[in-house]
Amino acid sequence: MNKPVKYTLLGLAGLLVLVIAAVAIFAATFDPNRYKGEIERLAKEKTGRTLSIKGDIKMAFWPSLGADVAGVSLTEKGSTEEFVAFDSVHASVKLMPLLHGQYQVDAVKLTGAKARIVKLKNGKFNFSDLAEGSAEKPADTKKAPEPSAGKPVEFDISSVSIEKAKRLR
Repeated sequence: MNKPVKYTLLGLAGLLVLVIAAVAIFAATFDPNRYKGEIERLAKEKTGRTLSIKGDIKMAFWPSLGADVAGVSLTEKGSTEEFVAFDSVHASVKLMPLLHGQYQVDAVKLTGAKARIVKLKNGKFNFSDLAEGSAEKPADTKKAPEPSAGKPVEFDISSVSIEKAKRLR
């Protein structure tokens, strides 16, 4: 084997070792539970509903990037009454498409789902605001800049599994 090929292979092997070490350090030191309060605050701000995450957030890094969360609930808009709750939630995204800017959700698994679905007097359901993405915003909030007219975000969900579901009354 000639020297340039040998040094190229050694350089690539060294780079691979550095990347693996960086991922291992990140996985060992990253604590998603530090962000629970921020996630709950953003949910309230964006939807007008209270999100509660009672359990720990557990991350998975291989073969898919994902998270498991226990004890998740969301209230009705502007109320303390529970709209939906889950004993546990698991979601994962495929890694390789993520590196190319594509969001391919590998799996979503909802266990112990409890939901309160109500048709309101105006003919809409109590989750219509979530489907439309039309949470009320304070009048003094500045409008966010429009996204660039670049490549659209690709979003794909491979599977959704709901187990042990029941309707709240």
